[in-house]
Amino acid sequence: MKTGRNDPCPCGSGRKYKKCCLERDEAAPEPAATAASPAASAASPAATAGSPALPAASVAQHLAGVGGGLRISPYTVVRIAEDPRSVPGRQVEFEKYMRENWTRARVAAMSTPELEAQLERYGVRFSAEDFVALARGRRSAWSMSEVWQRDPVRCRGKDEDFLGLAACELWKRLVRGPPSDEMIDDWMQEGYELREQGRSREAADLWWKVWCALRERFTPEMKSIWDADEVFDGSQSVGNWCQDAQDAFEDAARDDPSCARLGLRFCDEWLAQFAGDEIDATVHFLRSRAALHFHLGDMREGLATLESIVRRWPRNPWGYIALADAHSHLFETDPGPPLDTAAAFEWLRRGEAAADREHTGFGVLAERRSELERR
Repeated sequence: MKTGRNDPCPCGSGRKYKKCCLERDEAAPEPAATAASPAASAASPAATAGSPALPAASVAQHLAGVGGGLRISPYTVVRIAEDPRSVPGRQVEFEKYMRENWTRARVAAMSTPELEAQLERYGVRFSAEDFVALARGRRSAWSMSEVWQRDPVRCRGKDEDFLGLAACELWKRLVRGPPSDEMIDDWMQEGYELREQGRSREAADLWWKVWCALRERFTPEMKSIWDADEVFDGSQSVGNWCQDAQDAFEDAARDDPSCARLGLRFCDEWLAQFAGDEIDATVHFLRSRAALHFHLGDMREGLATLESIVRRWPRNPWGYIALADAHSHLFETDPGPPLDTAAAFEWLRRGEAAADREHTGFGVLAERRSELERR
């Protein structure tokens, strides 16, 4: 069944779908066996075959005006168009697109003088000094191409993408300052690819770099992770990525316990910044904090973290569930204190007696009890 906007999120966070993974699911390319997402369809080579191709900025504007207003950046449109999964069964069209259009790889392969010469051919009056000055106070490199287009430029359709891609590439080479949205987006997506390849340690190291870049943009007034979405415009929302990042640090710690210390820094900094976030989100990070202490062999601190959840939010079932899991060893891949089945049953009993029965996680208490009874 299709998940409704107000239903619990399938990822298990306990949040409503509209406040968790809905935006990411709408923006992500669909698997090859299913129909492509609206963003993928609009950005794909197949969508424009046989007709003048729209520039990425126009596609982004179109998507913002239909389907409830899908927020997507021009750079993300280009990324989707360059993903063969966006056009399942249309390999010929995809190869033609990659051969005939400006792509990220094609622009990155050009030298700086070649980029400058192409900009001049398109009518852009370019100088490195002006570019660096224009970058000050901006987050998106692509947005600089919009300034260039105020001059009479001699490019139309997909050729306009060169302006945006060139701005993104030149930012990397010329700007000695914070990374652009597009650079952070590249690191973020590379981290997802590394995770798919099972390279958890590399993903964790790269995503720590992403976090360091993002945290510089947060302000003290941003007490909820959803307040922070405005600081970054990329393929993922900051809120969804933060949950994925914390999972990545835990995965990396399973293979290399030294990664647990990096994960703890991320977790503690997140909890300090977003102290006013929704309870379920905070509980998620506290559970992760406990797991990372277990990976380091610090059972006392791990249990103390979980017990603090129960003290602060006795109506939330996830604290009881986490304590039962820690004592029961139901998930054998996760470290924890010595096996104590009696303690696990007791925490489940306390949860069923005290937790909110309307909470989406309440049913998990009974599921865990049944699993322990079947042992």
